[in-house]
Amino acid sequence: MKVNGNFQLNMNPAQAWKALTDAETLRKAIPGVDSIRQTGPNEYRAVMNVGVGIVRGRFSGTVKLTDMDEPRFYRMSVSGNGPGGWIKGESEVTLREEKPGTTTIDVQGETQIGGLLARVGQRMMGNASKSLMKQFFDGIEKAAKSSN
Repeated sequence: MKVNGNFQLNMNPAQAWKALTDAETLRKAIPGVDSIRQTGPNEYRAVMNVGVGIVRGRFSGTVKLTDMDEPRFYRMSVSGNGPGGWIKGESEVTLREEKPGTTTIDVQGETQIGGLLARVGQRMMGNASKSLMKQFFDGIEKAAKSSN
């Protein structure tokens, strides 16, 4: 399944980059997150409660950032599993400043899901992923401002 979106943050690219790579900011911004910890350079492990349709539960997974070109681009690999199945995906995240103090973030990627999540939630995954991405980027902006 394709995953893409376009989001605006009211901060410059350097501030956006810092927020997108800081474990504490991510913990505050990710919808449903119970915990997130950095496990290595640009690697994180998270536990979160997620619900898509009737598939709900506690999922654990990893996020790894590679091909980093601060503050313009990174590639993100995600994998996770829980009682309702598994998810794996890769996205390219591009940050650009269109006007001073505003960053546009373009996300383009591909996700695979399996298990009950794929059987029951497949039709809902597109809308759910867009909704979760919007909540995440809104949360990034709020979390970054509260830590200043």
